[in-house]
Amino acid sequence: TNKQQTNITIAKFEEKVQAVLTRECGAMESKLKSSIMPKNTSFPQMYGLPKDHKEQLPLRPVISACDGPTTKISIVIERILHQLLQYVPAHLENTTAALQDIKKSCPNLQAPQGTILVTMDVVGLYPSIPVEEGITVVMDMLRQYQQRIDMYGLTMDGVKNLLQFILTHNYFKFGELIYRQRDGVAMGNNLAPPFAIIFMH
Repeated sequence: TNKQQTNITIAKFEEKVQAVLTRECGAMESKLKSSIMPKNTSFPQMYGLPKDHKEQLPLRPVISACDGPTTKISIVIERILHQLLQYVPAHLENTTAALQDIKKSCPNLQAPQGTILVTMDVVGLYPSIPVEEGITVVMDMLRQYQQRIDMYGLTMDGVKNLLQFILTHNYFKFGELIYRQRDGVAMGNNLAPPFAIIFMH
């Protein structure tokens, strides 16, 4: 299984997060640093979203990162990584951007009647990403464009260490028990989308 039951308490985990942020966010603007320190948080809840396009309605597991101990620092890291997406040629923000890209690339395209556009999906992408390899890929790209990126007062080592901490301390609550996700990136984590896009790039 991809989860491991644990006995950690929310108070103990908050202390751990606060210690990491104190160590890694030394140069961060004091108001921002104070705002990301976890206080009175709770473990993210795991829930399932029905995949209504599939038979028997399997559930997609999501870990709601709202108000978790690492939620606010995950948002900061997401804002750093999101800036890199402009350097990923295959990245499209939305359907409108995709259609505009097709029109720009093929201005005289006359698709025959009945043409069907096809898209592809990676099965179980987030939980399949090897965390260490993903961090290496992300840091390589961040290093390449560092001079053009707002780092929010973090150093390169700080970003790397925070990524490592967030992605290896993904605790969540299911029922009355606390678990830790052992592999991959949790769907529901704020930094997951840009992290996955950069990894696939």
